[in-house]
Amino acid sequence: GYLRGPNNKYNRATIRLKGTQQINSKFKIGGNLSYIDTRGKFVQKGSNLSGVMLGALRTPPNFNNEDTYLPNGLQRLLIKAWLVGEWGRTAENRRARYYTITAAGQKQLAHEVASYRRVAHAIGTILRPA
Repeated sequence: GYLRGPNNKYNRATIRLKGTQQINSKFKIGGNLSYIDTRGKFVQKGSNLSGVMLGALRTPPNFNNEDTYLPNGLQRLLIKAWLVGEWGRTAENRRARYYTITAAGQKQLAHEVASYRRVAHAIGTILRPA
């Protein structure tokens, strides 16, 4: 499925300048200049197996990963009304399910983030040199 919401943005701006100048019949000078600015705020896609630390950062504080993967994770979030799903079409006209976080989901997310920050702070305190 696709996630809709405040964390699904991608902006790109591109500028390209190209010029040539014929100095004489045997000599021509040319140049290219490109500037690209890309900014994104979106859920990571692709490999989630990029090292032990990345896995540790993505593990919930209670170390319970059993219901966090698709499709069980999405089903659990839909049942608890933290997400709503609707069917739609992609840009390629393929059928896809789009998910939007609900107010209850935002509240639960804030709770989970606060819980994670408490655990991360505790670990940081333990690992901080004296």
